[in-house]
Amino acid sequence: MCRGFLLAGALAGALLYLPLVIHYDWLSVAVRQGSIEYQARFIGEVIPNVFTRLLYALIIFIPLLISSNADIRIWGMLIAASALMSSLIFSYAFVSVWCFFAALLSLYILRTLLKANPVLPEQAMP
Repeated sequence: MCRGFLLAGALAGALLYLPLVIHYDWLSVAVRQGSIEYQARFIGEVIPNVFTRLLYALIIFIPLLISSNADIRIWGMLIAASALMSSLIFSYAFVSVWCFFAALLSLYILRTLLKANPVLPEQAMP
């Protein structure tokens, strides 16, 4: 199942971002209310931004939510909650705000890794 999401993610990413590589003028970046606002024309504006955001988000957090590891499922719920909050409160700058939250939530990955493999002081020094 995860391979299917990997393939879907690669295909969706290509469909969303290759046109921006070819048509660099389809992307504009500005600062709005202290956040970075990305305005992009995806596939010639055939697909509304709300659908591209939803597709992207689902491809990211469904594999996390169906993981057999409880810590990964929790991280998936945190990522999903941050995406929802970013969309509802900061819709004008969704991409940059969600990326900010995702960067913060990456600390949860560090916590999970340290929990799985704690480093003892004598192991930390060569």
